[in-house]
Amino acid sequence: MKQFVCYCFEHTEDDIRRDVLENAGHSAILEKILAAKKQGACQCGDKHPERRCCVGDVHRVVDDVRKELFNGGAT
Repeated sequence: MKQFVCYCFEHTEDDIRRDVLENAGHSAILEKILAAKKQGACQCGDKHPERRCCVGDVHRVVDDVRKELFNGGAT
């Protein structure tokens, strides 16, 4: 079973990492999630096991990848 970070659109951590790496630190996935959320298209209350929004989790993955890219993996 896949472990999703975004349950509404079924994005895994690997999906988000690949997106950020392929787009030189930019995340098209995060932008799409934020746009959908703004339009009321998210279903976090129904799909997320903890009944909460995933945007913070997606941001965390994006930030982690950006740190790896731009800080050479240093924390």
